[in-house]
Amino acid sequence: MKKFILLTMLFMAALTLHALDAVRVDVRCPGGMSVAQVSAEGLSVATTPARATENITNIVLMSGNLNDQWQKFEFTFTPAADGRIALRFHTPGSRNVQAIKPVLIDDVQVIGGTLLNGSFEIVQNNRPANWGFGKNAAVITGELVYDGERCVRVIFNSGMATQIMIVTGGEKVTVSFRARLAQ
Repeated sequence: MKKFILLTMLFMAALTLHALDAVRVDVRCPGGMSVAQVSAEGLSVATTPARATENITNIVLMSGNLNDQWQKFEFTFTPAADGRIALRFHTPGSRNVQAIKPVLIDDVQVIGGTLLNGSFEIVQNNRPANWGFGKNAAVITGELVYDGERCVRVIFNSGMATQIMIVTGGEKVTVSFRARLAQ
């Protein structure tokens, strides 16, 4: 177990060192809910075991280097039990905060789970409805949007966009989304 945790930490450190123009997606499974399997297209995956203090299993997915063109990413996981899972979009962190590049997210779609307003088109009080939104996240309109009239800009830590999804144990959940660097 210690070896697994060490390897996971090394994997995440290596990604964080060179991927400051990347998108990071966390799938947080509270209550010790385990994930039977994870696969991803265009994303690197690390699964950390449930933390004793928080009782959370965390799947961290990280893209390669983004550019100013929209790219589609997709990942699939199978929860071991029914429950609520937090889907969180942001960027990798860095000790050099100025080096972190904001990322735009749009067209979030889920098959096998419940996610609302994945296009970010419904806005209330300058925030996308149904999404938890960090103070440094923003709704973007105009020509940078992938589809529709809005997308969101995220950045590490205080710039996250989060939504709780309802999932069914043993049922495969596929999440797809578009991402690109913000200008």
